[in-house]
Amino acid sequence: EHPCSKPKSRWEISTGVTCPSATVLNADTITALTDAITKSFDSNPFVKDVTRTLLCDPSDYDDSTDELDIQVQIGSDCYTHVHPDHLNVYDFSGWVSVHNGGAYNIQKWAEGFDGHEGWYLMYPYAGVSERNVPQHPMSRWYNNGNGE
Repeated sequence: EHPCSKPKSRWEISTGVTCPSATVLNADTITALTDAITKSFDSNPFVKDVTRTLLCDPSDYDDSTDELDIQVQIGSDCYTHVHPDHLNVYDFSGWVSVHNGGAYNIQKWAEGFDGHEGWYLMYPYAGVSERNVPQHPMSRWYNNGNGE
């Protein structure tokens, strides 16, 4: 979801980096997002959860599309809009026994399958054709994955 469609959003922090693809947004939207990011009390050095109180320019977003990867430059840091669960940690011990594709298709990633790091599992919403991983709609994550 676009960070202007709901008051809360999550941003990945790249400290001391110029945004490689800073998103072109109208002044009201830049002000609203910058205000939310700079006023956040979140002390996580990797991601910042923010609450936006100012209105964005409605011409900058469409509620029907997923708008991740919006980049905003604030001082010397680049902030990239990410999924609200990005970098969360989950215990999948219970899920492996009910996963439609079988336990192996979850466990193999945690065990370093096919050169995968083994500690970072990315939800395959678009699928991964070169690894024969089918598309997983986001509804599957919301209904089964994070318990919310």
